[in-house]
Amino acid sequence: AAVLASIAEAVDGHDVVMYTKVGCPYCQRASALLQKQQDGRSSTQSGFSVFSSPGTDPEIRAALAHSISVASVTFPVVFIGGIFAGGADDLVELVELGEFNRLLQATRAGPFRAGAYLWLRRTSSVARWLFYLKSSVSK
Repeated sequence: AAVLASIAEAVDGHDVVMYTKVGCPYCQRASALLQKQQDGRSSTQSGFSVFSSPGTDPEIRAALAHSISVASVTFPVVFIGGIFAGGADDLVELVELGEFNRLLQATRAGPFRAGAYLWLRRTSSVARWLFYLKSSVSK
């Protein structure tokens, strides 16, 4: 429970949260892209906070998987504006489509809760991102 709470605290407290694995080329790619996005902000655009943390501890991996309702996670695990955005390839696509900045500016739906979250899914036939509400929390 403490690990889930720390994930929720990180996601709620930062604009971008990325859980990584040491030596992971996808994590390095995502980190470089985030740095480029920060460096490329114009004077009229506000900066954004990034929280990056190793996610390879078995307890953290299990909590991340539970948080986004998957059996296991691959790295990096990226949240933008409180929304699970996916991994490095997803981040690249969000930037290319101009959706990264929109997510940063969007009003958050509320505090992050494990098992009930907004996530992004790209349809295979349409090159645009759609929001879905996924919930595995029993009512």
